[in-house]
Amino acid sequence: MTNEVQFDFKREKWHRCWEKVVGGSWQLALDETNPWRGDDLTELDEDKTPSNNDHIYHIDGPGIVTKNREPTWDYLAQTLDLKEWVKVQIDGTWYQCSDYYKWHSKCYTKPKDANYMTRDVLNLQQLGGGWITVPNSP
Repeated sequence: MTNEVQFDFKREKWHRCWEKVVGGSWQLALDETNPWRGDDLTELDEDKTPSNNDHIYHIDGPGIVTKNREPTWDYLAQTLDLKEWVKVQIDGTWYQCSDYYKWHSKCYTKPKDANYMTRDVLNLQQLGGGWITVPNSP
């Protein structure tokens, strides 16, 4: 038996992404709904060593999730519902040790110049606590 305790942050997403070219219509590019999909690709965003005030930290905001590494689109829209939680390993067994933290992100991008994208108008963007309905179209 060991006294070693380890922590791990977990996140899953419910996500849709659409793309379009100038003058075209929105096309569904990625549908990661039903079931929830893992979104915990790295641990570089986790500080799992308890601080002086016994806190651990996870810092990872939403990013653009698309299947195209070399985009062929001019505009992108994505909506995500996310849930995060913490697990603890005690004596070799993992347990969920927190409630789910539910949050959402809605992001629209447009061309900034030939090499970069930027956010579209601010009233299209959303980031906050709780879930929203992930729509069937942007």
